[in-house]
Amino acid sequence: MAIHHRDDERPVTLMGNHIAGLSTPSRGAAQVEMWRTVADAGSATPPHRHDTEEVVVVLRGTGRARIDDVEVRYQPGDTLILPAGRLHQLFADSDGEYLAAMPLGSTVTAPDGEVMALPWRA
Repeated sequence: MAIHHRDDERPVTLMGNHIAGLSTPSRGAAQVEMWRTVADAGSATPPHRHDTEEVVVVLRGTGRARIDDVEVRYQPGDTLILPAGRLHQLFADSDGEYLAAMPLGSTVTAPDGEVMALPWRA
């Protein structure tokens, strides 16, 4: 068992999203990776896809999620289940926070197929 305190988090900033790895190999994870994102109002994730499912739990804030050509709104308490292989992007309409998880080692790619390095995985 491992315990890590929020005060020890070292977020990485990407496009107005402040992302901290919570469950990573360097923190003792072997199967599930998880991260916390604190999103600035007006920020967005880059469009991307995973080779596995991703689950996002919205803790605070409102926004939109685009999956392929479908857009849905989210609010606190909502859970987004993003299917494997589907292009998606999250847009924060207000300051927000969410937790996300997927199987450890999943491949994340940009729309052009380039594999994206995720610095919070370290």
